[in-house]
Amino acid sequence: YPVTLFNELYYLNAGRTIWT
Repeated sequence: YPVTLFNELYYLNAGRTIWT
């Protein structure tokens, strides 16, 4: 299931947004 991949991408994006 691509759920893990999507979840990881979302988590990474969120973390990057906060760091930005």
